[in-house]
Amino acid sequence: QLPLLRRTTSHLRMWQLNKVTTIDFPALELIGEDLMLSFCWRLERLNVLKLLEIDEDLEMYVLHSLETISFPNLRQVGEDLELYTNDALTAIRFASLKLIGEDLEFFDNTAILEFDQDVFPRLEHVDEDFEVYLCAQLQSLDVPQLVRIDEDFLLFGNPNLVTVTLPLLEDVAAREGGGMLITDNLALTHFNLTSLRRVGNSTARMGSRDGSRDIRLYTGAFRWQVRGQEARPILIAHNPKLLSISFPELEILNTGLWIQRNHKLQNISLDSLKSGLCGQFFVIRFQPNLGKGGLHVPSLERGCTPALVNLNCNSPDFCVENPPVLWLRPWMCRESYHDYHHRARTCPDPFFANVGCGRNPERCTSVFYDWAMENSYDFEENVVQPWVSSRFAPYRAAGHH
Repeated sequence: QLPLLRRTTSHLRMWQLNKVTTIDFPALELIGEDLMLSFCWRLERLNVLKLLEIDEDLEMYVLHSLETISFPNLRQVGEDLELYTNDALTAIRFASLKLIGEDLEFFDNTAILEFDQDVFPRLEHVDEDFEVYLCAQLQSLDVPQLVRIDEDFLLFGNPNLVTVTLPLLEDVAAREGGGMLITDNLALTHFNLTSLRRVGNSTARMGSRDGSRDIRLYTGAFRWQVRGQEARPILIAHNPKLLSISFPELEILNTGLWIQRNHKLQNISLDSLKSGLCGQFFVIRFQPNLGKGGLHVPSLERGCTPALVNLNCNSPDFCVENPPVLWLRPWMCRESYHDYHHRARTCPDPFFANVGCGRNPERCTSVFYDWAMENSYDFEENVVQPWVSSRFAPYRAAGHH
């Protein structure tokens, strides 16, 4: 207990205080650097009711007895806000927080059921990543005032997540060359971002990342086929109950799009999409219930062309009605244009197969797609998720290790 401490220009770090049950800073208003609490096994109560600002990180992790986190007057976290591996945590309240200066990282909080409107009722802007993953019992995510995520939106490995509500979100990754990772949410039925207008930034690359090199190494693809694929895409995959994806106001997509292996998916609505996709991947495949008219992109304008377009291996009757651009014509709804049943029987399809793949170009092509998709993110898809099967079976089957 420090009843008179009002501000500190340095860090405030407490860890391995194994006998402490209460931490009380009743007068504290400003922390000039980090606030960190970790490995305090018996901590049950934290009082920082007057705290207004943390100039750097707020980190709270491995606190096995803390049931409630409340910062009622905190307005700004200058860098990262990290809450993870807090096994008893059931309630979170940041009633006044509007800005997170870098990442919001929320993961492995196994008891939390609802990430509802009371958690961040006034949060408007996350300056880097918004990450919610590996929360075993989480059922809903609702951030009512969030408008901007300046880098990636990551939502994966939440086996009981049913609803995602971000009614005012307009921009994702508009500053960096990034996108979204929405995978392995086993109960999610709809992914609708009703106000989203822009995703990605085609002029901002991630620097000297190894994405293109690794794709070539593992798949035999040629250099020109994967040039410039360091930017992270919108990746929506392995959500087995997902029925619909809807971004009705999305106009600009300055990154790639991968939608793959969502077995119940019936509808993808991109009704306002006009531009973007220059030199990127546009891949929608292995959705067996995505049928005729399941993809809506009526407003696309001619000009930019993706480096790779593949809409094969969906349902036998999948097609695009009245495609507005030439690169969607191979999948247009016209009976005489293609034998859709034959296309389905060729899955994994030979499209984009390479001479360098050897005797089995179809298998090598399948490896290319899976590897290119999964390798688009840094570490997230390599996190152990005990409720999903191994993601790397295709590489082993093809003899790539």
